[in-house]
Formats: sequence, C-alpha cells, structure tokens
Amino acid sequence: MRKIIQPFFLVLLLVCCSRSHAQLDVTTNSSAIALAQRIAGEGVSISNVTLTGNPNMTGFFVNRGNNKVGIDSGIVITNGRAQTQGGSIGVNGNGNATAAVVRADNKFARPGDADLAAAIGILVSRGKDACILEFDFIPQGEKIQFNYVFSSEEYDPQYVCDFNDAFAFFISGPGITGKKNMALVPETNTPVSIFNINDVPGGNCPNNIKYYINNEPNRWLTHNGHTTLLTAESEVQPCQTYHLKLVIMDVGDDSYDSGVFIQAKSLMSEQLKIDNQNPLNDLNQPYLAEGCRTGAVHITRPSKQPYAQVINLSYGGTAVNGIDVSALPALITIPANDSVAIIPIVALPDLAAEGIETLKIYVSAGCASFFSDSLEVEIRDIDLLDITPTDSVSICRNSSVQLQTVTGYSSYQWTGAPGLNNTSVRDPLATPATAAAKYICTATIGNCIAKDSVLVKWKTVVEIILYGSKMQLDVLTR
Repeated sequence: MRKIIQPFFLVLLLVCCSRSHAQLDVTTNSSAIALAQRIAGEGVSISNVTLTGNPNMTGFFVNRGNNKVGIDSGIVITNGRAQTQGGSIGVNGNGNATAAVVRADNKFARPGDADLAAAIGILVSRGKDACILEFDFIPQGEKIQFNYVFSSEEYDPQYVCDFNDAFAFFISGPGITGKKNMALVPETNTPVSIFNINDVPGGNCPNNIKYYINNEPNRWLTHNGHTTLLTAESEVQPCQTYHLKLVIMDVGDDSYDSGVFIQAKSLMSEQLKIDNQNPLNDLNQPYLAEGCRTGAVHITRPSKQPYAQVINLSYGGTAVNGIDVSALPALITIPANDSVAIIPIVALPDLAAEGIETLKIYVSAGCASFFSDSLEVEIRDIDLLDITPTDSVSICRNSSVQLQTVTGYSSYQWTGAPGLNNTSVRDPLATPATAAAKYICTATIGNCIAKDSVLVKWKTVVEIILYGSKMQLDVLTR
C-alpha cells in the first residue's frame, strides 16, 4: 500500500505546484492612491488621484507563471470584474477551463466616459461601465512612459471587425494640445484597439498581427486574446504638471469584458545624468590633483529641447566645496536648444599633506526631491605621472633601458637608486648597478606636482648542467 500511495501523492504534489506556478493572482478593493503608486516609478511624483467606477473593476495582480501576459506584477483596470469570485468571472482563471470556454461578462450599470466617446466618435450614451483612474504627475525628464497589455473577451469572430470595447491613456498639460491618447500601435498614430491589433481565428480583419496573442488555450487568463507588451510614451516638459487619465469602457452594450494590465513601477520619466570629464586612475576612478589640470562634469538631458532647464546640485564627501575645490554652484541651467551644462572643477593647492579626499556630486531636476544621478571624484595632493616602461621592466645585466615620462612639466627630478645618466630630464638612460633598482620621478609645473616610479631588474642567470657539460641561460623573472 505504501508503495502505491507515495507515487500518487508525488503526482498530486507536482500537479498542484504546476498550477500554483501558472496562476494570475488578482486582489481588488485597492484605493485610488494605492493603484497609482503601484505603477509610479523613477522620475515622477503623483498627486490628486481619483478612481471612477465600481471597486471590483480594478485591482493589483501578480503573474506567477507562463500565461503570456508578459508582466510580472502591476494593476489591472477593467470595464467588468478584475477578480474572479465564485461564478463571477474576472480576468484570472482557475486552471480548470480554457479562455475559449470561460466568459468574463459583468455588468455594473455605470455610464460611459465623454472623453473616450469623443475620441472614438460615438455618443457618450453608447458607452457603458467606464472605469477611470486619473491623477496629476510631475516628470523630472522630457519623456514619460509606461508598459501595458490590453486584453478582451471581444477578440471573437463575431465582434472583432466592428463591435469593440474601447480604452485610452489621455495625457494633457504644457506643450500638449487638448487630451492626447498615449495608447498607440508602435511607430504609428493609430490608437490601440481590438480592431487595430488582432489576428482572431475566423475573423476577417487581421491587423498588426505581430502585436496580437491568441489566448483561447490559456487556463489562467480568461480573456480570449490580448496584445503583446506595449509601451505608452509622450514628450513632456520637466518639472511641469500634467494630467494622466486611464480609461476603459464597454461600447454599444455592457456585455463581455476587456482589461488593461499596467506594469508596476513602469511609469517613469527619463532623468538627468552626470558625464565625467576628469582623468581616471588605475581603478577607473575619476580624480583631480591639487594645482594641476582643470576638470569638469557634464550634466546632460536625453536630447536638445527648445526650453532651458534648471538643475539642482549638492555636494558631499571629505573635500570641502570652496576650500579643497573651486566654489561649485547649487544651481545650473541647461540652455534652450542644448542638452548639456558644463561645471568646471579645480582642485585648489593648499601645500598640506591631506591624502586622498573625495568630492561627491549629486544632481536632480529643479522640482525633484531625490537625486537622479551622482559621481565621486578623488582629490589628490599629487598627480599621477606616467613612466614608460610602466611599473617594472627586466633587462640583461650591465645593459641599459630608456625611461620616459609625459611632456608638459617645467621640471623633472629623478631620485632613488644610482645608475641614471641624468636626473633632471624627462627621459634618462638607466643602467642599474644592482639586481633591482627603483627610480622615482617628481615633475612640477607651477603648484602642480606629479610623481611615479618604475622598478628595473636584472634578468636572472641560471646554470644548468646537461650530461656533464655546462651552458648559461638568461631567465626572465617576473
């Protein structure tokens, strides 16, 4: 009996695990602010959030499997029911029946939306069960975007070509005329809809089929079909207030549901970046040396724009702004018709041995309460002087090697082991008198001091006896 029961439970466990990993979990009764915060990501701040519709029409979702939605988590907005509860079918199936069999068909006796009705050219009275999530937002960058998938039970041969539910993502604000729909077929100005993206079996109006997924075999998402993962985007002006209205509704009647899945934290605005213009040390860390060359950082936005943009700057680290480095501004402006603002940086000489200090630079848009990028620059007492050959070199005993440093300094002074033909030029000839000789060069120009060293070694001589005879080999040691 035990040998029979154990395999049975093992199979049952595998089946249960398989189902749990394929689920689309949906929870409802989320507040308007919670829904908006769930999709808000980097570079945006939101306010004045409202939700119009039945609370059961929206919810959070988590995608735990291979149901082809293409989003791991986020929010769902429907013109029907978001969560399946008993015989009331939402967007999530239970794994027992395919989408071709299950019908999400819920009615809440709610009106349509005037903006969406006007956009698709119908009377608002023909709209039913509108669900609307809308809010104000302030972007840090010059573009706003988010990822979504549209799904519907009306991906059906009877309805696909003429009778469709509708949705839109309306954005309004500075630089935008009226209310612009962000939900467009990629690389077109065509609104995303059931008719405009479909390849329904038995339908006679295929359109943009590469963006369509037939969902009828799926047991975890109830709608007949859905789009691939799409991105809604729009140009905006940094630090200006915009309004975003996410709306979906039935058209003609209130039968058969549709939904929009929006990816968590995908509502983002491109942010400012710091581009390093300083030299790098051996560890690719930006640095400047006191009294030496002038450095800089570039504050960049993604592209040139016809308006100026004010940038906030703040500083940290062990280097003191205005004492260890030249006074750096708290604000800087990227000019109109440009994408870059330049900040020169000078490490000031104080003739004190302070070791390596750090200057941390933080950048944010003028309206932001958080930093969009940062950079750390080392401030050194002494600059790095490149000697060639680098680090160490091996030569034959009683031979010489030419040492060289970079040009541009007014004086050079070599110290260390004997064996240099000249200690005050940048390219002396080294003939070491010992097996290992370290040479140090200090170069100066004005208040700038640079230093580097090199180790010159003899190749090791090894005697090897072969069949009673001798031979001498020069062996290079490292």
